Amino acid sequence: MQRPNGKARYTIGPRSRIMSGVVIEHDVMIGSDTVVHPNAVVGYGCELGNEVVIGPGSIIGSEGFGFAQDAQRRSHPIPQTGRVIIGDRVRVGANNTIDRATYAETRIGSGTKFDNLCHVAHNVEIGEDCLLTAMFCIAGSSQVGNRVMASGQTGIIDHVKVCDDVVLVHRAGVVKDIDQPGAHASLPTQPLDEYLRNTAAARKNAELRKRVAELEKALAAGG
Repeated sequence: MQRPNGKARYTIGPRSRIMSGVVIEHDVMIGSDTVVHPNAVVGYGCELGNEVVIGPGSIIGSEGFGFAQDAQRRSHPIPQTGRVIIGDRVRVGANNTIDRATYAETRIGSGTKFDNLCHVAHNVEIGEDCLLTAMFCIAGSSQVGNRVMASGQTGIIDHVKVCDDVVLVHRAGVVKDIDQPGAHASLPTQPLDEYLRNTAAARKNAELRKRVAELEKALAAGG
C-alpha cells in the first residue's frame, strides 16, 4: 500500500501470510515467510523479521505502561513513542503482548520462542534463541541474554539484567541481576542446588520447632 507521496505505508515480504482479522498499522515492516495468525495486531512502526510466527490474538507494539504522578498522586500518561523490533525465526504464541518502547526500541532476538500468555514491557531487550514459557512476564527496561530458558510463571522486575545461558525454574522471581549462567529458582532467585537444599530443610521446620520447644521446656524445668 502506498502513501499519496508514493512512500510505502507498510511492507510485507514474499510468501508471508496475513490471516483474517489481523490489523497492521502504518509504517510496519514484515519480512518474508512470516505468518500472522487471526486477530493479531502489529502496531505502527514495528518490524518483524523473516520466518516469524505471531499467534492469534497477540499484540505487537501495544502502548507501554508508563505514568508520571503529580503532587496529588494523580497519574498522567507518558507518551510511548518507540517501536518493537522482532528478529528472524521468532515465535510469539497466542495472546502475547509486546509493548512498544517509551523511546527507541523493545527488541526480541532471532530464534527466540514465546509460549502463550506472555508479556514483555517497554524497552525490554531479549536475546537470541531463548525459550520462554506460559505467563512469562518481564517489566520495563530489563535485559535478558541469549539462550535463556524460563519455565511457567517466571517474573522479572524492571531494570535488571539476566546473563546468557540461564535457566529459570519453579516460578522464579528475578529481583536483581543474574550474572552467572546456570539454573536459578524461587523468589528471590537462588542457584537451583541451593534452592533444593533450602526446600529440603524447610520441610523439617515443624519437627525442629517441636524439638526446640521440648528443649526449652526441659531447660525451664531443670532451672
